[in-house]
Amino acid sequence: MPGARLALSGITRTYQRGDVPVPVLHGVDLEIGEGERVSIMGRSGSGKSTLLNIIGCLDAPTSGRYLFGDEDVAGFDDDRLSMLRRTSIGFVFQSFHLLSGLTVVENVGLPMEYAHVSPRARHARAVELLELVGLAHRHDHRPNELSGGERQRVAIARSLANEPRLLLADEPTGALDSRAQDVILSLFETVHTRFGTTMVVVTHDERVAHALGDRVLHMSDGRFA
Repeated sequence: MPGARLALSGITRTYQRGDVPVPVLHGVDLEIGEGERVSIMGRSGSGKSTLLNIIGCLDAPTSGRYLFGDEDVAGFDDDRLSMLRRTSIGFVFQSFHLLSGLTVVENVGLPMEYAHVSPRARHARAVELLELVGLAHRHDHRPNELSGGERQRVAIARSLANEPRLLLADEPTGALDSRAQDVILSLFETVHTRFGTTMVVVTHDERVAHALGDRVLHMSDGRFA
């Protein structure tokens, strides 16, 4: 399946702090082609994570238009947004978000459980993805038995469970040492080469931005600079 094509136009996001409106995004326009890799940089508070949450359908814009492929997701109800996230979008976070009570292979298989994939197929796919990230030998371990770099590799495997068209990563190397960072950067390259997934990465790190992005964009005060 090809990567997703995205088009955002006039995207704004305003939060309410009591009775006071707090604008975070100010008319953002962004187009991303199928299989393109885009890195977004900016200081804390620049709006980059808010934009990533809107792209990932975790948050809705206050105004503007967002096309995921040919569909305007602004008109989706919660069920359709949930379905889109489950079937077409993978997420990788700085803090991994693995469930400590599950084994590695169970963590990777969890998105497929929500998608009603059979247990046998779920396990086979999870093992295949763990092989891709070099952790098949750790499949029965718990997250607290892994290093930070290994946990992020598990999180990347999990993000690919339902063959997403779009992969979003929020500071994916922020909690790692330089050696583990290099492994993760190489792994993202492998994923893109193998699957052609569209990727959007938020990072503070210039090196990471240029390693993971065909295009590097800079945000400041809720706009692209």
